[in-house]
Amino acid sequence: MNSESIQPEVFEFSLADLPSGIEGIFTRLQSLPFPIFLDGCPDAIRIGNLNRYSFLAADPVDSLVVKQGDSLDVHAIRNLIARYPGTQIEGLPPFQGGVAGLLSYEFNAAIEKIQPAKIDDFSIPLASLFVYDTVVAIDHDTQMGWIVSQGWSPEKLDRASFAKQRMKEFKDRIFSTSAPSIDREASQRIKPQSSMNRIDGDLELYSDFSKDEYLHMIRDAVEYIHAGDIFQVNLSQRLLTPATCSSPQLYLQMRTSNPAPFSGYLDFGDGQLISASPERLIHCHNNDLETRPIKGTRRRTNYPEVDLNVQTELIACEKDRAENIMIVDLMRNDLSKFSEPNSVRVGKLCDVERYQNVLHLVSVVNSKLDQDSDIVDVIGSVFPGGSITGAPKIRAMEIVSQLEPTTRGAYCGSLGYINCNGDADFNILIRSVTATGGWWHVPVGGGIVADSIPEKEYEETWTKAIGMLQAIRSVGRQRFSKIKDSVAVQ
Repeated sequence: MNSESIQPEVFEFSLADLPSGIEGIFTRLQSLPFPIFLDGCPDAIRIGNLNRYSFLAADPVDSLVVKQGDSLDVHAIRNLIARYPGTQIEGLPPFQGGVAGLLSYEFNAAIEKIQPAKIDDFSIPLASLFVYDTVVAIDHDTQMGWIVSQGWSPEKLDRASFAKQRMKEFKDRIFSTSAPSIDREASQRIKPQSSMNRIDGDLELYSDFSKDEYLHMIRDAVEYIHAGDIFQVNLSQRLLTPATCSSPQLYLQMRTSNPAPFSGYLDFGDGQLISASPERLIHCHNNDLETRPIKGTRRRTNYPEVDLNVQTELIACEKDRAENIMIVDLMRNDLSKFSEPNSVRVGKLCDVERYQNVLHLVSVVNSKLDQDSDIVDVIGSVFPGGSITGAPKIRAMEIVSQLEPTTRGAYCGSLGYINCNGDADFNILIRSVTATGGWWHVPVGGGIVADSIPEKEYEETWTKAIGMLQAIRSVGRQRFSKIKDSVAVQ
């Protein structure tokens, strides 16, 4: 973005000034339209410097919402950005106003003309991007926060005056002494068009596959690999469970039960996204690019000696390392299209990262954005991430659409921001719940290669579901407790 000489309004505060901390800011923004929370969760889990910052915003001044059947063009994002030039304040956290929101997995049709899966029963928008003129930025290292108001307005009002007006609105809301409420009823439940296979257990939980159907799908994928169509493909099952409380309540529980450095929440109007993602699709700062693909997962036991043995086995597993390296090569290729010559490098290869419920093999690929390109070019190249499609990417996406019965929606898409100076950060939406139609969607999957064992691949999907299902069980118990207490009072 071009910058202007007009300086945004900035208000500095300490998190200690807010008794309920960052969660209090989150709850107080829920009554505004389209609230977003890009959340590092550093109090629960710290992964280096990845989750130093968090950002909150709401009440956007413009939007780009693309639905199935609408005209698709990734350049529409660039046009939206160009309408709102802003000013970056040195020394503050990187997101200070700009475009933020969701690119659903099926936004791939805007890039590679991929046909979606047969069933689209929840109609999640392909893109839900919003222009946030006012952002609350938090630095968890210093425990300081800033409200930054750029002064953009759809009516092109005087920027300085509008920035002051918006600053007052957000300060009054964030520092209000009244108690906010997020205890709302879930939306009315619709009947999904896909098959509903009940999963045995304590939750009312359904999959769009029976176990045998899922194993058959994996065998079909292996046949594609043996035929030479692909080297790897990422396949998933969609779990559904009835929503039992408001989406903000589930998110607050999720950030406790399953914290991750690229977590986030978005109310996109017709539904909400609740993410505990550990994976970064793309980060851009001062034209330095980074992607962090994940391939290789093991369940943690919470017994240190056992976890150490599990970690050793994961590092030594030839299959998991081969999957990871294959996707690293894919991401190197995607980045190279818009990077300076010879700037693409692998910063880390198959390192282990520890999360609350799982261990992951994570690699890091870096490069330098070339002078003739911008972040929209890069998003058009790397989206969707290779770790959740397969390789070669285009054929893998075609096979995903053929084998999976339902569209993925937000799952395997991306949540993030493009700042007013062109910097950006987007995650990959794994470990993520979408709330819409009265249901919580909990999709889980994994990479399939030539020597995949279907039973183990099926088990891995449930390993990845653990943290999300724990959060859902917890809010269910809390709801039951409230109902019981209410009956006892009466």
